[in-house]
Amino acid sequence: MHPSLRNRLLIILFISSLVTWLIAAAIIYLDSRHEIEELLDAELAQIAKVLLTLSNHELHEEIFFRGHTATPLETTDALIHRYEKQLAYQVWLDHDQLALVSSNSPLVALATQGNGYSVTQLNNQRWRVFSLSDEMTGLTVHVGELYGGREALVSHIATRALVLILLALGIAGGLTWFGIGRALRPLNKLADQVVTRHPFDLAPIHNTLVPKETKPLIDAINNLLQRLDSAFYHERCFTANAAHELRTPLAGIAAHNDIALLAESSSQKKDALLQIKQGINLMGSRVQQLLTLARLDQDDLKKDMTPVSLGSLTEAIVAEHCSNASTSGTTITLQQENIRIQGIEHALSLMIHNLLDNAIRYSAPNGRIEINITSQSNGPTFSIMDNGPGIPAQDRTQVFQRFYRLDHNTTGSGLGLSIVQRCVDLHQAKISLSTSPLGGLALEIRFPNAATANNVAH
Repeated sequence: MHPSLRNRLLIILFISSLVTWLIAAAIIYLDSRHEIEELLDAELAQIAKVLLTLSNHELHEEIFFRGHTATPLETTDALIHRYEKQLAYQVWLDHDQLALVSSNSPLVALATQGNGYSVTQLNNQRWRVFSLSDEMTGLTVHVGELYGGREALVSHIATRALVLILLALGIAGGLTWFGIGRALRPLNKLADQVVTRHPFDLAPIHNTLVPKETKPLIDAINNLLQRLDSAFYHERCFTANAAHELRTPLAGIAAHNDIALLAESSSQKKDALLQIKQGINLMGSRVQQLLTLARLDQDDLKKDMTPVSLGSLTEAIVAEHCSNASTSGTTITLQQENIRIQGIEHALSLMIHNLLDNAIRYSAPNGRIEINITSQSNGPTFSIMDNGPGIPAQDRTQVFQRFYRLDHNTTGSGLGLSIVQRCVDLHQAKISLSTSPLGGLALEIRFPNAATANNVAH
């Protein structure tokens, strides 16, 4: 089962938001609790100071100036608001006489210490008490608050905060779901565009509306489509070329086969069989060249680039053709510098083989072929010259076309120079034809300077 990108994003964002909000809620709760307790403690201290000030004036006057004994006075504490705190206060005279007390306060001292904060447990109730004494008058004020009231206030604040957090989380989740859906809509349209496309439609996918994060993927798909289109194009070319080149030899073989079957003499039959053999050999040569072109048409050949010694490679190929050249009385001269270029070795080998084979084939009897490999300021150069019939100037731009032959009476498929041109293109080199000083054809291939791996003259 393929996971949904939307669901994965929703889960990740929801969990991340939930954890973040929970951490924030915990921090808010703890911080609010601390601040509320600090605020309530400050209020206790403020109330105690006010009570002590008032008690110093009123009780001191009653006791010492009028000669009366202080008696506990109770105040009425009717709750008028649900948030009103549950406060109790006491005013003690000389720590043993209760002079003033609230209605909800116990009659025993809320605290035993004279000053500061304390926690007291009275009648199964827990109190937070602030005490303040005046040593000159002997008055002590205790102001207490039930912890239950504090807890209720903190819980109420925390509950409201939690409800708001959950509400905000729900709203954020809904907006996230909607936003992800809108963000993924271009991908859905892109998927529809691909689904409805014809199987042979390899045009690039339009990526103007997709998010930039998906652009590398779209570019990779477009690159793949381009390579597929190129591969299909070369396959069609190979099929067309094979049909074009094999039709004539097959027709010739069929015709000579009929002649052999109908031959009345052994000499006629033998001659027809020889023609069939020549046709088969010609077909084999053309198929081999067609396969070579098909391999060279692959776009990924450049990954095979390695440092290649152009002089050593040419020297080995010349040695292979010596016997063929000596049969026709052709002399091959090689002058080279030790030049290493970044190249595809088997492609360079095919190039040199075809050039040397053409030069030997079309050279005059007792002909001459000169090969020069030099390093020049504008790049390494490979040149080959012969004293053959050459190529007329008006045909020099057409001889690199596939199946183009100047002399249709000669054997050959017209693919040799096409293979050379493809090898030259693979190495981003330039090829040119001119009249040779020897009287025939001069062909020069100039490689770019960037292709030079090592250049040592000797």
